[in-house]
Amino acid sequence: MTVKNLLTAALLVFVVVSLGVFVAKEAGRRSTLSGQEKMVETQSTLPTLEEGTTSAEEDTEVSSATPSTQGATFEGMTEASEPTPESEEASATVATTDGSSNQPDTIQVIAYYFHYTNRCRTCLKIESTAREAMEEVFAENFASGELVWHSLDMEKPENEHFVYDYDLPMPSLVLVLTKEEIEVDWKRLDDTWTLIRNKESFTNYVVEETQAYLGVH
Repeated sequence: MTVKNLLTAALLVFVVVSLGVFVAKEAGRRSTLSGQEKMVETQSTLPTLEEGTTSAEEDTEVSSATPSTQGATFEGMTEASEPTPESEEASATVATTDGSSNQPDTIQVIAYYFHYTNRCRTCLKIESTAREAMEEVFAENFASGELVWHSLDMEKPENEHFVYDYDLPMPSLVLVLTKEEIEVDWKRLDDTWTLIRNKESFTNYVVEETQAYLGVH
């Protein structure tokens, strides 16, 4: 074989090898591009969810739930702001212009009959006649508690202080005026001893003095 033929054969081998290498590289490049395209297509089909965002379905659920929640809040605010009958009644009870309550003072008259342990006829008669006159004339006041009667033995230790409180020289009928359970005035009816012999005068005296105390308010 001549040198020319050898060169031609070597050139053909080189060309064939080069073509083979080129074809192999091209096939590898196309395979790589195909794989990348598939990955891009796959990623394009997946929903893009960023952190802190919600999907379309979740947005729909949230938006549909929001109005009802707001409505409940506004309803609660409306109900809380509406005045109740109790609050209206409470606001209706106001103080008068001088700062005191418009409720009247609780007035009570206490009729005390103080006696000794050993009693005489006159003492018993004064008590029974005075109490009878009061209960007959002031029955409604007794029923309401505006007038009460107490008969006390002033010689008993627990009652001795009344002797000094009302300066009792003998068995006596004493009217005590209280406001809000606080004693504000008292009067000892000394004329009961001189008027007991005349029942009409005695009764008028006791009734008038009691009426005066009840009429204070």
